[in-house]
Amino acid sequence: MVRARVADVPVLFAASKRDHGPQEEERPWIARYNYLKSKGYKLDDRYAPDWEPSWATEDVDAYVNFRYLGASERQWYLEHEDAFVDVEARDTVKDAVRLSDGLQVIIKFAEAGSPELEILRYLSAEDVASDPRNPAQRLVDAFSVAEDDPLYGPCAMFIVLPLARDWRLPPFVVASEVIAFMRQLLEGLCFLHEHNIAHRDIRADNIMMDPTTLFPHGMHPKNNIVLASEWLFPEPQQACDRADADMRYFLIDYGSSIQFPSCDARENVPAVGCELYAPEMAKADSSGVDSTRYCDPFKGDVFALGMFTRKYFRKVLPELEVLWAGMLEKDPARRFSADDSLRLFTGVTSQFSRRVHLRRVPNVRLADFGEHWTRYSVVKERLKHWVKYFKVLLRRVVGHAWQPGRRDT
Repeated sequence: MVRARVADVPVLFAASKRDHGPQEEERPWIARYNYLKSKGYKLDDRYAPDWEPSWATEDVDAYVNFRYLGASERQWYLEHEDAFVDVEARDTVKDAVRLSDGLQVIIKFAEAGSPELEILRYLSAEDVASDPRNPAQRLVDAFSVAEDDPLYGPCAMFIVLPLARDWRLPPFVVASEVIAFMRQLLEGLCFLHEHNIAHRDIRADNIMMDPTTLFPHGMHPKNNIVLASEWLFPEPQQACDRADADMRYFLIDYGSSIQFPSCDARENVPAVGCELYAPEMAKADSSGVDSTRYCDPFKGDVFALGMFTRKYFRKVLPELEVLWAGMLEKDPARRFSADDSLRLFTGVTSQFSRRVHLRRVPNVRLADFGEHWTRYSVVKERLKHWVKYFKVLLRRVVGHAWQPGRRDT
């Protein structure tokens, strides 16, 4: 008996393409597919103008079981990745592959007048990019948007950057990883401020890491998207744990940033909308940012980084409360600068014992997203995290792998 395929049932096939094909927010990328390909970059197959769903030849029963009868969502997406809908799809950012060498990249827009491209060009110049404190990704490419782009005119630009990975994946395991993470962020902020650049939108989603140390053969780009879900797309096995790697972290998204020509030229500027805003930026009722207020953007950066790090790490590193008190001072005139913060951080952490470095760090991914998971998935994730922790302890304690001079300790 010949089983019916999804494509053999026109009504079902059309419904499946409507539900699992490119959604409204994704459709501009269909119009951009061939233009970007002509520039040397390939988007996912689902955005190709002549795309045909991979499940067209699937048995009708298999699709019905997935779509209507509760069969495994994860298994379906593993077999038919082009059915995966990015529910938070943005018309301004998309992952792609460089055709010349297979480099995984992110393509995003810089609207006319945005400071992002010029700041990235400045930070990507060889003499600036060579400084290991530089927290920006190096610019891969930039070119004009097509004249017939569905949303943006030719004055806008495409920016191409290497694909980065969310800092929460995999989660931290021991405090030494957090210390290295915070040190890099503070050094990066000092670097930006030395170059008279204020970021102005430091928050969890604007911090990423270089995945090449953990995944030298490439990561799955969709795992940044499904970070909050109970499952991930399969990837090559990690080359090492973060605890044993020399990780590199980035501050991304310079669309709200500002660069002054010199230190003497710095001045207070109108506050911009952001998630972690300082008290001097707030409306009278604290309901958001008051864009009519003029504030020191550099002190705003310090406050935002203090808010971010304190939220995630105050329980594992309570010794840093004195640092956070200075970074979160309500009066910007008395608040720490980035240099003050790094200096105190270095002084406090230099006194940390081996026991402090080996403290277990709660799973940040679970803390952020676990409340929406099933109990089974929560327990499974916790057990996996504990297993990783004990493996690190064995390597550090039994294997005598402790090296205080290493960057990650």
